[in-house]
Amino acid sequence: MRSVDLKRLTKEELDKYDEDGFICVSGIFTDQELEEIRQEYDQLFQRKKMENGRLEARWAGDWEKKDEKEKDETEKNIVEIENEKKKSVLSIHNLQQHSAVFTRLILHKGLLDVMEDIVGDGLVLHHTKAHLKPGKQGAAFPSHQDYHYFPYRDHSMIAAFVHLEDTTAENGGLGVFPGSQRKGAQENVSTNPGVYYLNQEEWNIGLAKEVKAKAGDVVIFSYLLVHASYPNISDIPRRMFLLQVAGSNDVPVSNQHVSPGSGLMLRGRSYITPADLDMRHLDQN
Repeated sequence: MRSVDLKRLTKEELDKYDEDGFICVSGIFTDQELEEIRQEYDQLFQRKKMENGRLEARWAGDWEKKDEKEKDETEKNIVEIENEKKKSVLSIHNLQQHSAVFTRLILHKGLLDVMEDIVGDGLVLHHTKAHLKPGKQGAAFPSHQDYHYFPYRDHSMIAAFVHLEDTTAENGGLGVFPGSQRKGAQENVSTNPGVYYLNQEEWNIGLAKEVKAKAGDVVIFSYLLVHASYPNISDIPRRMFLLQVAGSNDVPVSNQHVSPGSGLMLRGRSYITPADLDMRHLDQN
């Protein structure tokens, strides 16, 4: 078990990250910290439901129909059709805007230490979000790269995926394509503006590596890593918290997907110049 006071990933861990594009790290949070995050997480979703907040975040587009091209919809069992309609993913963005618990989380020393080991000195916040997949009805996410949503000049962007319970493919966990980050940006095949995903036959989730994680484990991955998530067919919800950061001297090359708090320095200093920021006008998508 990794000590929460221990900084530095080992050389072997960093080499493995460079090769695969992701790493699963255990022992960052104490049991007490994890329980506080869980309780605040559940209360936040309950409040937003009572406020009738917009929580639904199923992935848009026709990517799910790729395997059904030759199958007439009328041939499908009516129960199957209705169950498809009920599939859901609930989402809240920028959790640090809702509770100080999540502000403490994004400033957690152990978490920032590990991310800084990968990115280098200096970390800047891009955004946070939570995805909750209901038991039995949790929707899948297609294979995609986060790159298309917020491209950066130096590709320093990483995600830290915090698991709030034991997670496997059965309850809607991650599927990743190790080494895919080394192939660079892949073709976006979505025709929906603002929605991105890759060719689902080429990047079929059935060929992905299932990420099995324990509660409290953090999967850190490059925004160029091709990844997806499975439907939740278990009886329990799957809860996750996602923090995305970039190197403090890297710059976005697009104005899209700018969140409240984006640009907050989490570690170190920024030496970005006005000329660097002008690159945001160069939309690479």
